Amino acid sequence: MQAELPFTLAIDENTIQKPQEIVLYFHQQLDGPDAITEFGFSEKETAFAASLLEKHTIEETKAFIAYGIAEAKKTKFEIRSLGGLKKYYAPHVKNLREKAKEKAKDTEEKKIQENDRRQSEYEAYRATEITRLRSSLPPDEIERMENAVRDELEAKNPGSKIFIGWIRQRVNHLLAERHKIVSFEEWQKKGEDKRGV
Repeated sequence: MQAELPFTLAIDENTIQKPQEIVLYFHQQLDGPDAITEFGFSEKETAFAASLLEKHTIEETKAFIAYGIAEAKKTKFEIRSLGGLKKYYAPHVKNLREKAKEKAKDTEEKKIQENDRRQSEYEAYRATEITRLRSSLPPDEIERMENAVRDELEAKNPGSKIFIGWIRQRVNHLLAERHKIVSFEEWQKKGEDKRGV
């Protein structure tokens, strides 16, 4: 008998005590904190509370009660028992799903914005490094690189106009490779290491 006792207590707590606490909470929210239920709780109320607790935590169940009471007041619907909130359960679940979707969307948007911000920071870092390299290298070396790139582009695109921007971009890429300017991924990892992520 004693071996079964903790299991029995757990069942009693989940099927009787917690549901009754929820029913009491409902009446206190409806009629005020001093609400007294002289005749106890109906089996229907306790059963409905137990069914809610099977799907939700106590806090989630209390949130549903708050939602149901607020919705009932809006429509001036008279509720006297916890079962009166049943009609608000489906809209409440729908509302929770919509909020979860909005939160996920908001989180995704924040992630994209954060990535864009980091990308911009990296581009600024890379541009600063390339400017530093260009000013530290002899001008004839840069010129040699630019001429080599021009020749390469003209060979690949015969008869096309070669824009100076293309040449500059290609030379910048070569400078970044030769002088080991870190990639965006490496730069990001260094930042995470510094922050202890």
